[in-house]
Amino acid sequence: MASVSEASHSKNNTGRDNKQVRDEASALLDTSMVAEIYNKIEKVVELKEELQNVHKQNESLEENVRYREQELAEIRTMMKYFGEKIMKQKKRVDLICDSVVEQVTEQRDKLKKEAVKILGDKQNIEQEVVEMNKKSE
Repeated sequence: MASVSEASHSKNNTGRDNKQVRDEASALLDTSMVAEIYNKIEKVVELKEELQNVHKQNESLEENVRYREQELAEIRTMMKYFGEKIMKQKKRVDLICDSVVEQVTEQRDKLKKEAVKILGDKQNIEQEVVEMNKKSE
């Protein structure tokens, strides 16, 4: 029987010894592993670029949200300001309306009194005319 070292150096049927075949297989395996590692590195680089793009989009969205929140705060401030202005104007209009209603009511009451007085005067005049007609007859 041949020793291990002899067996490892024995020739195969292609004329190459086992060590040469192992070295070639190891080189192929190394090449395959290097290609696999290279592919994984490429994938990591792609994922890193995607992640950077996602971070940029996220920053852009966050900036957009901050801008919109600022706009919303400004709108709320304006709404509060104009709401207060509207309430003041409403109070003014209510006071004016109350005053107008009061004045119209007073005028109506005066006109009613005048109308009653005029009707009373008319009745008195008619009564006097009737009495004068009786006297002249």
